[in-house]
Amino acid sequence: MAGVVYHKHRVCIEANVLWQSGIITRSNYDAMVKRRRLTVVRRGGGADTPALVSWNDFPEHLRAEVKSALGGDPRDLAQRNILTEYLEYDASAEVFFSGYRRADGDFLPSETVEKYIANAGVLNAIGRYLETVSHRRSPAGSQGLWETLSDSAVRVDRSDWPHDLPVHWQRLRSKYVRYVEEGYSSLVHKGFSNRSAARVKEDIQTAVLQKLLSNNRNLDNGQVSELYNLVASASGWKTISASTVGVWRERFSLEASPGRLGIGSMMNGKLMQHRRSRPSTPMNMWSMDGWVAELLYSDSHEGRSTYTNRLTVVVAIDVFGNYPVGYAIGSHETPELISLCLRNAINHVEELFGSRYRPHQLQSDRYQIKKLTPVYEAVAKYVTPARAHNAKAKPVEPFFKDVNRYCQLHYANWSGFGVTSQKERQPNLTEWLKSNRHRIPDRSGCESQLHALIADLRRQGREAYLDGWRQVPESGRLVMSEEDYLYYFGDVRRNRRGEIITNTLQGDGVTASIGGEEHTYDCFDLSFRRHAGEKWILHCCPESPERVLAVNAEGSLRYLLEKKYVQPMALADRQPGDSEALKRVNDFNQSAIEYLTSFNCRRDEIIEKYLDDLPALNDTLQKFCITDSRGQHKDNLSASRALQAARQLEGRQARSAKKKASAARQDFADEHARYIDEKVDMGKYCEL
Repeated sequence: MAGVVYHKHRVCIEANVLWQSGIITRSNYDAMVKRRRLTVVRRGGGADTPALVSWNDFPEHLRAEVKSALGGDPRDLAQRNILTEYLEYDASAEVFFSGYRRADGDFLPSETVEKYIANAGVLNAIGRYLETVSHRRSPAGSQGLWETLSDSAVRVDRSDWPHDLPVHWQRLRSKYVRYVEEGYSSLVHKGFSNRSAARVKEDIQTAVLQKLLSNNRNLDNGQVSELYNLVASASGWKTISASTVGVWRERFSLEASPGRLGIGSMMNGKLMQHRRSRPSTPMNMWSMDGWVAELLYSDSHEGRSTYTNRLTVVVAIDVFGNYPVGYAIGSHETPELISLCLRNAINHVEELFGSRYRPHQLQSDRYQIKKLTPVYEAVAKYVTPARAHNAKAKPVEPFFKDVNRYCQLHYANWSGFGVTSQKERQPNLTEWLKSNRHRIPDRSGCESQLHALIADLRRQGREAYLDGWRQVPESGRLVMSEEDYLYYFGDVRRNRRGEIITNTLQGDGVTASIGGEEHTYDCFDLSFRRHAGEKWILHCCPESPERVLAVNAEGSLRYLLEKKYVQPMALADRQPGDSEALKRVNDFNQSAIEYLTSFNCRRDEIIEKYLDDLPALNDTLQKFCITDSRGQHKDNLSASRALQAARQLEGRQARSAKKKASAARQDFADEHARYIDEKVDMGKYCEL
């Protein structure tokens, strides 16, 4: 309100109101000021800058007249901020500052954006107010007006308008003038909009600093600044402090991570990760990996005992419920140990479900991937090795953590968590081993612990695993053939020197010693007998020697052989099933005979037809004694001779007829010549 202002945190009355309203005269005002009856907060500086008198120290006998002249208590009137009615939210300012990018490419902090929007709103309100008073005052040169505006800006509610505009009227006026000229960008601090004060601003300087931050030695900020300053001193650059390095380390944390922490850490901690759901039913996905079991065992070598030995366990889990479907224990991870793990898994599936089934998908690491790929492909329909340096992709890794916690709870020889774990979480092995070495089991005892561990985990998850399998339709179950199982997971017989033992097909079959017993095998595939000269390598399972797989040395031939049925000689010793087995062999032999007979007949028919077209090969018939389809050779030979005689007679008759025709033609020519000589006088023709 005119006449009342809030100046320097005080409610003030414009002095000219006192004499213009007739409350006191100008001379009385000057006298009261001289006698300090009135407190002057601001001396007058012209029509636009009237003197201000503090209302708090105003004489009591004049207060009623002032209130009457002003139309109310000055305190109440001063609370009405002159900018309040002009404040409006600037949506354009929000768009500008929210999308503003700093010199480093980042956006402005949210608090800064809110502050800049408030600054723009207050300055816009000042501009609107100045438009209302421009017809009677000059805003650019009015100190009193700008002091009033400064006080009003200070009293704006900061909870709604958290601005940080200058308090002093001159700085506020300069801020407003620049805002009118440059717009929203004038409100952005120069530290956000340029790098003029940066100590590292050239490409070569930035590259050197980035190189040091990416060093594989993972240097701290002080070490980086020390090395950088060596280069800076030689190059004439500004030196930097450790705090400056800290700012740059944060800015280039992504670019420096491969060198500082390694590719694996970068991919697991910096790059985007997939979020996946577990398989809906069993046998959809297996995940396998090797685990160095955190269980210690004792070992003796050359009279010296050690107590910190650990075994390796290759485990295959069904990701549905993390059920340990297969495992194998060894001193270290090898392709053979991995094959044993998968063999155990297939056999355990047969125990659970009654048949050998394959999973739809198998996930492994990339250890010996080229050598093991054929084995993996025989086990699963799809093989998906995990990406290198990406432990998060393998569900078996969290399984190992849970198993390790199980070992921590149940076994005194537990060796602790991984080397990257905090020291406070590790067991006190150094002191414990000194007095408890006798409690460390040997290798067989440690293996027994691991067998018991897997058995317990299987027992806990068996029912849920079987319930899940019952939900799998028959069409979704993949059966593993016995041929594939024996080829990839069967044992190969070897002699004491480790050499592979081979067998050949004899009249009674293939005889081999398996599991300490001699067995004879044969095959009901007739083509097997075409390869009687091959040396066969037998793949077998000693626990179930009823069937073996015969493979030649090149691996190009595979035949599934079954153990020969032993028939009793005496009819009195016949048992149920003997007749069926005998009939099966007889039927096979009969079909073989029929095949061979049919084959030979077709062969002879082809040859006979060919000989008919080439008489010159008739002697071949006699030489090779080739029979016809009725098994006759002599009849064919006699018929051939008769046919040959008939053909010779026909040839002679043809030649005789040809000679007679030629003689007849010659006789006609001679007779015609004689006739010409008798009837025609050639001399007359010569005279013409």
